[in-house]
Amino acid sequence: MLEETVEKLEDGGLTLNETTDMYEQGMKLSQICTNILKSTEVKITEIQTKYSDEMSSSDQ
Repeated sequence: MLEETVEKLEDGGLTLNETTDMYEQGMKLSQICTNILKSTEVKITEIQTKYSDEMSSSDQ
């Protein structure tokens, strides 16, 4: 959906109001994507820490 929004903006042919609305939609979608990536990064870090700690404990 974000890619479609960017393509429409890049293609041009939109009115100023349409462009502004599309830009706002793109920014909202970008923020959603950023939040998802941050959340995923936290989960991955937690998983790595958990299994790293477990592996260290089992080695001793």
